[in-house]
Amino acid sequence: MVPFLWLYGADGVGKSTVAWEIYMRVISAGTRAAFTDFDAIGHLQPDRPEDPYNHRLRAANLGAMWQNFHAAGATRIITSGVVETREIAEMYRAAIPGATLTLCRLRASPSSLRQRIMYRGRLRGLGTEGARTGLDLDHLNGLIDFSIRYAEELDRDDIADLRIDTDDLDVPTVAQRVLTAAADWAYLAGRITPPEGN
Repeated sequence: MVPFLWLYGADGVGKSTVAWEIYMRVISAGTRAAFTDFDAIGHLQPDRPEDPYNHRLRAANLGAMWQNFHAAGATRIITSGVVETREIAEMYRAAIPGATLTLCRLRASPSSLRQRIMYRGRLRGLGTEGARTGLDLDHLNGLIDFSIRYAEELDRDDIADLRIDTDDLDVPTVAQRVLTAAADWAYLAGRITPPEGN
């Protein structure tokens, strides 16, 4: 069994940041784990009609990466990225033999999403979408509107195994709540002896 934890949610909710925090906690607990971000392993433009959003490409890349991660001793994987349906999630899960997938959706209110994207837009040189756009308010407001609409779609078509509300919480607290809630990961929250086979 390969525990596979996937954090997803609307833009600005903090999925990449929280996933990295979880990864750091997992490896500091002595578990050899892999980390990836689906945004980073699927850039190919323009999109191909037969593979919108490059999901097949990303899943294939994930499978190839996992072979190397596993050969190097990784026993579990943490990732972040968008996902719309269970069918798409299953495509990624199937790329990792023996994977047990936990889909964890991070949620935030529209006001929190707006605040976080505006804050990110004021940062410079960090490689985020906001940093690239700087203080271009029209572009930032477009990102905010898209993020809020997408969050509403995720609420309507909910495929998550776990849901963690992030309003008024810092990254370590959100990471702890995810680790505590995820059955295949909960032992790492308290650094206790892992279940048999992990």
